[in-house]
Amino acid sequence: MARVIVERTFGGPADMAELEALEKTASWCLDTYRITPLASFLSRDGRRLICTYEAPDTEAVRKANQTAGLPFDSIWTATIFNEK
Repeated sequence: MARVIVERTFGGPADMAELEALEKTASWCLDTYRITPLASFLSRDGRRLICTYEAPDTEAVRKANQTAGLPFDSIWTATIFNEK
């Protein structure tokens, strides 16, 4: 499994509760592609969101996001080098 990062940008401030509800609605899709959400980081102005997942690869995350209708700017694989 890989650590996959998803970057999202919003035109205005995003509401974290709405984003969490949208992710719950899309949970069936994440399960289908064997994706586990790990953490999400919302910028203070609410316009940028970074989500981390454990997944087979970036393509699985891309397909899941497209199928679920979740917006994204980029999706890439990361290497953990300093986790505590």
